[in-house]
Amino acid sequence: MNILHRIDVVYTHLFYIPIILAGIWYHRKAVYVALLFGMVHIIFNYMSDGSLTYDALLRAFMFLIIAYIVGWIALKKDALLSILKSSEEKLRQAQETLESRVRERTAELSRMNVSLKNEITEREHIEKALRESEEKFKVLTEASPAVTMLYQDDKFIYANRAIEMITGYSRDELLSGEPWHFVHPANRDEAKSRTGSCLHGKPDPSRYEVRILTKGGEEKWLDISTELITYGGVPTGLISGIDISKRKKTEKALIKSRAILSRAQSIAHVGNWALDIKKNEVQWSDEIYRIVGLSPGSPLPSNDWFIFHTHPDDREMVTNALTAAIKENKLFNIDYRIITADGSVRYINSVADKLRQDQAGRPIWLYGIIQDITARKQVEEALQESKAQAELYLDLMGHDINNLNQIGMGFLELALDTLDLDEKARQLISKPLEAIGNSTRLISNVRKLQRARGDLLVLNAVDVVETIRRLIPQYSKIAGRDIVIDLKTEGACHVMANDLLSDVFSNIIGNAIKHSRGPLTIGINLKKALVGDKRYCIVDIEDNGPGIPDDIKQRLFVSHRGESMRIGGRGLGLYLVKTLVEDFHGEVKVEDRIAREPSKGCRFIVTLPSAE
Repeated sequence: MNILHRIDVVYTHLFYIPIILAGIWYHRKAVYVALLFGMVHIIFNYMSDGSLTYDALLRAFMFLIIAYIVGWIALKKDALLSILKSSEEKLRQAQETLESRVRERTAELSRMNVSLKNEITEREHIEKALRESEEKFKVLTEASPAVTMLYQDDKFIYANRAIEMITGYSRDELLSGEPWHFVHPANRDEAKSRTGSCLHGKPDPSRYEVRILTKGGEEKWLDISTELITYGGVPTGLISGIDISKRKKTEKALIKSRAILSRAQSIAHVGNWALDIKKNEVQWSDEIYRIVGLSPGSPLPSNDWFIFHTHPDDREMVTNALTAAIKENKLFNIDYRIITADGSVRYINSVADKLRQDQAGRPIWLYGIIQDITARKQVEEALQESKAQAELYLDLMGHDINNLNQIGMGFLELALDTLDLDEKARQLISKPLEAIGNSTRLISNVRKLQRARGDLLVLNAVDVVETIRRLIPQYSKIAGRDIVIDLKTEGACHVMANDLLSDVFSNIIGNAIKHSRGPLTIGINLKKALVGDKRYCIVDIEDNGPGIPDDIKQRLFVSHRGESMRIGGRGLGLYLVKTLVEDFHGEVKVEDRIAREPSKGCRFIVTLPSAE
């Protein structure tokens, strides 16, 4: 029994080891292990003692207590370990986060450090560049002939050598003296106002011309400009300028020269022009304004305006001349008519004397002069008229004398043929007959000479339509008369004639106007006709004037001077018409506009051989 009792003591102590281990490993589940060992202990105790003892139950209960306590302690220990591990994990994460933030902050600080270094380096470069720029500015401004000055508020803070050279004042005098004292009193307030506006950012013109007075009292001119800059962190005005005194003197001399030239041009009625080919604009001297009837300084008309005011009959010639000058460099010297602003017609001589081209050979400017030759043309026309009248008088005198000669020769020849005369009497009659024959031949030769000198025997192809068309403006704009001239044609029709062809139609149209009153309509119908194997140009000219009586029609083209005067003044001009038409190998006749009603107008029919 003692052996069993000692065994019981031993194994009960050994039971604490698995119970404690179970409590450590399984926490409160160790109670089941303790319960198992307690039951084993009770059974062994019962077997050894034969009964349940209080000590055995107490030890079994102690197993349970120990198991619970150890399990509770182990549970708490594990919970504490878990919390410790969790805390360690959080600590580790916090450490990693902190390390990450430290790295990021370190990188950021590194970048900031690099940026700061770059900024410092850049600032150093800027400061260096600024110093170099200031040095260059000083070098350039000091070496430059242009004026350079800096001012802040109402005080100059810098002046270069050029302003010293121009004004004669030293730099110290310019910077320390009264600002703007070197500016002419007439311009001083303007200079102060504009520089002040520049400092305050006002939009006054930044460039202007100003007079100054040098230290020696000499007046000079500066062309200056102002600009707002920042210098030393302060708004600063920068003045730049050049000495234009020589230019001003040149301009003054040029103005005087232009005045002299303008006066000379006015006296000679000569003006110069320049055509801007690209813009189709012209530049005129003052005299051209006066020639075309405009006031000098008026808005400059375009080249198209000038072409439009060229006389319609001359417009094509002028246009062609301009085109040839521009495209082929064929300069011209032509006379033509213009219609001035007040509607009057003037003659001008226009000369294109220079064509300017760009580097590519394209024409850009055409230069020339214009002279008013109206007075000369009027003199020429007066001379031509006097010459024509003299020649007409010569023709008429020659004709009348020739007729008288013919009559005298007829009677003398009749006397020789019919009278019974002796030889002496025949000689007395033959002598005057020979003298009259010589006189007739002399008259014939004089008329031939007259016609040759007047180029009447030289015929060329002349366009009848164009000849009449040039006459229409001359007669359709007679002051105080309502004249309508209606021209109908079948196209151009050329005949062999000369410039006197115009006189044929001019006399017919002029007589119609001259011998009528009030409104008048003149119809001109030109047609081509084939008569046999010959072509003719037939010009039918009719008017609704008072007409021509039948008895006068029979004698209308009579060449006798006295007879002409007795038919209302028509015969002289119409005799010339008939003469010229016959010289051109044509014919002219007159008839009533309305058959058998002579008081309702007349019709002239001119028939000329066609040159086509």
